[in-house]
Amino acid sequence: MRRRAQLRLGCLATALALWVPGLAHAQRVAIADVVVSPTDQQVQVRGTTQFFATAFDRAGNALTSVTSFAWRSSNPRVATIDANGVATSLSPGITLITARYGSGHSARTSQPATLTVVGRRAGPTPGPGCAAVAKEPPGSGTAEGLIITPLRLLLVRGESGQLQYRAMRADSGTAPPVCIVFSIEEGGEGIAEVDSSGIVRAGPDTGHAVVRAVSPEHPRWQPKEIVVHVRADNVSFAERELSLSLGATDTLTMVVPAQGNRRLDQAGLFQFTSSDTTKVRVSPTAPIVTAVGSGVAHIVASSGFFPDFSVTVVVRR
Repeated sequence: MRRRAQLRLGCLATALALWVPGLAHAQRVAIADVVVSPTDQQVQVRGTTQFFATAFDRAGNALTSVTSFAWRSSNPRVATIDANGVATSLSPGITLITARYGSGHSARTSQPATLTVVGRRAGPTPGPGCAAVAKEPPGSGTAEGLIITPLRLLLVRGESGQLQYRAMRADSGTAPPVCIVFSIEEGGEGIAEVDSSGIVRAGPDTGHAVVRAVSPEHPRWQPKEIVVHVRADNVSFAERELSLSLGATDTLTMVVPAQGNRRLDQAGLFQFTSSDTTKVRVSPTAPIVTAVGSGVAHIVASSGFFPDFSVTVVVRR
């Protein structure tokens, strides 16, 4: 009798695992991929910024029940990151942020997100323009001049753009890094600003500004001039309406319609809110939405530079 009762209990447990939705899944979560957002973030020294991780199964469904990840910064001298995905910047430079779920053979690690820390280091610097050296590729030989791209930069108000640069040999090869000083020519101060590592940020005014780049080590080199055009174009979501299944997570795309729907990957310019958090939740600092209840909600993006814009999210059962 006792053995029969044990067999019956075993069969009942197996049946429950098969019949009760989510019970077998709760016992073992199969993670196929981990995605970190935002994929490219910029922060000032001694600032903080939030990263988010989402786990997906083999069918591409977001697993909202998975919330615990192991976070890592590839360069802790530039920035550290805690167990909640909050990165704290320490010094100028670039570090790669990853999130891992699980351990051993079943562990899944995300593709790295790039965190760029801008601003001045505490204490004296090696010399004028030397903050740019850390972002230049290695090279060899004798430097004969500078190559900077792009030479024309189209931005909307508040947007940032990173200049790429290297020292060039006479045969067009890459020379060793040199110090570069960036400045805004007179008259363009309200339109754009540039930091010591070549990150250009559009101001509240529109029009043209010129960024000037020189190497103090090579005063005979011809200065490079980069034309920055700041326009008052508005920003919108790429979608007017988004349909999600219950429990799904998605990242909204922001574009500049007047510039051929150019993608704008700078969520830090905006704050995001949901008209109904019982239907759709959204991160306040990134356009990442999660469907939590069937129905309709509106996601609104707000910024000091642009009029508010929104997208309708429909959650299916």
